[in-house]
Amino acid sequence: QRIRLAEIHVRPGQTADFEALAKLANELSKKFGIPWRETWSVSQFGEGGVYYAVSPVKNFAQFDEDGPLSKLSVEDRLSYASLVRTAVESAHYKLIEVANELSLQSDRKDLPKFARVTVVHALPGKGAELEAAIKDLLLPAVKAAGVKDFWVHRTVVGGQIGEYTYVLLFDKCADLDTLGSTQKLLGDNYGKYMGRVAAAVQTGENMIIKVEPKLSYQPEQ
Repeated sequence: QRIRLAEIHVRPGQTADFEALAKLANELSKKFGIPWRETWSVSQFGEGGVYYAVSPVKNFAQFDEDGPLSKLSVEDRLSYASLVRTAVESAHYKLIEVANELSLQSDRKDLPKFARVTVVHALPGKGAELEAAIKDLLLPAVKAAGVKDFWVHRTVVGGQIGEYTYVLLFDKCADLDTLGSTQKLLGDNYGKYMGRVAAAVQTGENMIIKVEPKLSYQPEQ
């Protein structure tokens, strides 16, 4: 599955305008036939004032069509543009793709609550080695810990070459006492895993994000 990911930095004090903008974006996306859209915000750990909007991408051909803004009247389009100018400091867009062979996916129908997100950049030519380390060591450990949803994404376009994003879903912050540490997850295999990662990765960072239910919608059942 391919996903359009928008990283949005909201201007200080403009959260209310951003929320109005996100709700309008949801309405437009529904009219445009996009089956779901989720808005997440950085929570507790990570850069404040940052939101992530994610929605599915059927194919590249959809970007040849008039976008959701085409559904607005001229007056409403001006109002939308005004909200963008007021609320958004900057935005960056990527297309990412789930690597099914490196991921765990349940058939959950409800919105998730929290996610631990890790973004790493593989060294040139080392992507296959990183993927092998994930598949051989990290994925089995995550599965053994009872995690139902752990998604590894490859960046297709809009980000650094060799970029991977891991998303581990959890329901409450107390879950991080076990799921928040790669060392705890891997146990005796931690040293082996980190040795392989060190040989394949140049940079990495992580954060905690939470879903914003009022700014999101799910497929109709």
